[in-house]
Amino acid sequence: MTRFHGGGNEWLDYYDFSGTGNSLPPPRIIDKLLYEMIRRRWHTIRPEHSYTFYREKISELLAPFSVEPNEIVPVSGVSDALRLSFLIFKPKVVVVLEPCSGEHRELSRLFGTKYAPVTFNFEESICNMDLSKIESLSISYGDKKGLIVVSNPSNPAGCMYENRFFELLLDATPRNWLVFVNEAFGDYLDYSHSALSLHSERVVVARSFNKTLGLQGLRAGYIVAREKELVTKYDAVRDPWPISTLAAKLIEMLIEEEGLSGYRSFIERSKRSLETEKKYIYKMLTRASYRLYPSVAPYILIEHAWIKHPQIDLMLDKYRVRIRDASTYYGLSKNFSRIAVKTRSKNKVLTWALRQIAVESGIIVY
Repeated sequence: MTRFHGGGNEWLDYYDFSGTGNSLPPPRIIDKLLYEMIRRRWHTIRPEHSYTFYREKISELLAPFSVEPNEIVPVSGVSDALRLSFLIFKPKVVVVLEPCSGEHRELSRLFGTKYAPVTFNFEESICNMDLSKIESLSISYGDKKGLIVVSNPSNPAGCMYENRFFELLLDATPRNWLVFVNEAFGDYLDYSHSALSLHSERVVVARSFNKTLGLQGLRAGYIVAREKELVTKYDAVRDPWPISTLAAKLIEMLIEEEGLSGYRSFIERSKRSLETEKKYIYKMLTRASYRLYPSVAPYILIEHAWIKHPQIDLMLDKYRVRIRDASTYYGLSKNFSRIAVKTRSKNKVLTWALRQIAVESGIIVY
């Protein structure tokens, strides 16, 4: 089976808008910290298996949500967390709020689990759906265990779920159903929109520093599980060293050196930059007959009714630009793409190329 992911085209000397990450470059101190760790040859030392200090630092970072170190499990990223969830929970059915990023379809086939997609409305900044569909599914499976997979904010759509939605979702499903929330971009959510604020033992949240800090080349993430038995199971089946020494120590030292205020200041700068750049992209592309959906994340779902993939990819090739074919997500056609939001200089390249394609296709551009 072919597994499809965005990103990685920088190696081919392309302007790569197919992957997702922070619109700003990583904090400057990261280069200094990496240099210092390599100078000390920390890359020759095996990571500490328990990741005690790593868990403690993340607990400090998540203080507003009252997350304890013993509720945190180190993982390389959200994909790693989802795979482990299949392994330990062994669900009979996986209900996925689609379109949704992740390898849930592949994992469902691998584990012999029923895959049940349920679509939601992403035309507004708040994701909206009819929970009666999920409630009916849960009833049809009786006392069998179920796993619900949610991406918040949605990837690729960019909308977010309100906490009231999660509360209703928990009420509508049996107690032996687990909700897995992909919050790879959770730092872009405020307190009231993060599933971490639910404090529910039936909710598992996976987050990643890879996206937030723009460190896709250094894999570091974590799971938050409020139920102690779940944490024990995750720790029992996870890779002994899911995060490299350099990646784990980098996160620890970054939080230690910059402090929580420094880390949060970087996130706030990222949010401000993101809002400015999204307004620019919306303005430039809506004037060229592209439909852009509301997004709180550093990526935008766009629709181009007058051209499909792979034609749009072939036309973008001459401008050395790559975007993500969103038809690989459930329910989206070849007329959808996901574009990353980057710095102004790069966003100018993207919007210019897409506007040129519109002109070449006979679209009136303003």
